[in-house]
Amino acid sequence: MITGDGVYVDAACPVDEGRNVAGAETVATTLPEFRARYQYHLEDPIYANFLAQTPVYITWDDHEIIDNFGGQELLRINPQLWEDGRQAFFEYWAINGTPDDPYQLYRQVSYGAHADFFILDTRSYRDPLVNWDPSPVTGEHKSMLGQEQFAWLQESLSNSTATWKFIVTSVPIGFPTGFPQPEVEGRDGWANGGDRSGYENEMMRLMFYLESQDIGNVVFLTGDTHYPFAIEYDPDMNGEANFLELGASPMSAIVLPPVDIDQTFNPTVLYAEGEFAGDLFNFGQISISEDGTLTFRIIDGTGTERFRLERTPR
Repeated sequence: MITGDGVYVDAACPVDEGRNVAGAETVATTLPEFRARYQYHLEDPIYANFLAQTPVYITWDDHEIIDNFGGQELLRINPQLWEDGRQAFFEYWAINGTPDDPYQLYRQVSYGAHADFFILDTRSYRDPLVNWDPSPVTGEHKSMLGQEQFAWLQESLSNSTATWKFIVTSVPIGFPTGFPQPEVEGRDGWANGGDRSGYENEMMRLMFYLESQDIGNVVFLTGDTHYPFAIEYDPDMNGEANFLELGASPMSAIVLPPVDIDQTFNPTVLYAEGEFAGDLFNFGQISISEDGTLTFRIIDGTGTERFRLERTPR
């Protein structure tokens, strides 16, 4: 599972004599430049070999077009950039969309009896980052998913009979993102970090739904932080964790140190390490045994296991 930022088209890539792709050394703003960036990465033999041998499911995050973008706002202020960035993404990843919307990115994938994956699109439908929560215009809490996707997620979770239900979101729940001026630019992830600009009211609605419908064994798979982590949450503060959030990143981008976690949903950080642990490029691995026991491992670039977590389904 790739949770986005598979390419950084909004920054220049270094000139590499081993890669004969013109245009990757500039910020991508046109369809040919977007395509050149994907081609640049695919000329890395290690990355290309990984994709040739490893089936992946993917969603996007912001750097596939521009830092911290929201689709609706970008469509209004620069529709050509939105159209070109989205087209290139769908050209280079095998995603079919739906008959009604060939660019629909949110979808459900089932893997046997034990795992359903609900892959979200946290970019196309979100309200602008700078909208305070609630909106001074409508009085409504701002949305990251949009009404239709949120309703789809609720219904899909209710209908799932899988042991574990994995919700894949490109941005984290507890670690605030959207730097360096979140109080001006708004928070990019779910957590507001204490300055009211995140999307956590929508996340609270989802948590309430999970609790009211007695939907258990939920695991959020998230990214964007540039360090791996494992967190359990007890939002109702009854002493029992309601769900997990697991993250593994980066695969090749810069490694950052963990930041202070937002306390809104009563988190317990089980593991988080990054920059000060060295160049912690990493993968996350999840396995589920026949009896439904889930094992999560973080494996670094040397093949060393850095963290292991086991959970039995309730």
